[in-house]
Amino acid sequence: MGILLSSIGADEDVVCAGILHDTIEDSIEEKKVTVEMLTDRFGEKVAELVLAVTETDKSLSWNERKKQALEHIKTFSHEAILVKSADIVSNLTEMVDDHNKEGDQIFQRFNASKDKKIKNILETNTVLLEAWPESPLAQELSYLSGRVHMMS
Repeated sequence: MGILLSSIGADEDVVCAGILHDTIEDSIEEKKVTVEMLTDRFGEKVAELVLAVTETDKSLSWNERKKQALEHIKTFSHEAILVKSADIVSNLTEMVDDHNKEGDQIFQRFNASKDKKIKNILETNTVLLEAWPESPLAQELSYLSGRVHMMS
């Protein structure tokens, strides 16, 4: 993700946030990464961007978390949209490649059915594109939406 963000001219803080985007939600309790740690080590802007793209309540159902995430995207700054978009472009590129090799069995990796996963991907991309149609990653998001739609 860092390379993708750098290649579109994102500033150093956005690139750094892209690299660190999953650290809060994916760190284990024994070595929990916090906003304060990110602020101390990388600065307030990086920490805020990471927090913006972090699912903060993992106790909610998959459906509720994704619904909240879609609403939250509507409040994103352009920099947060870049981080979220780069994450999606990276994940979907891998997903499309894997689907080309393995077919629908790739959907067994997810915590949701194929239909729910595809619906969420398409909704997320739509919200991102509506939030910033001129995003440097808009073309990639649109292209990948078409590829994902073909999987349904």
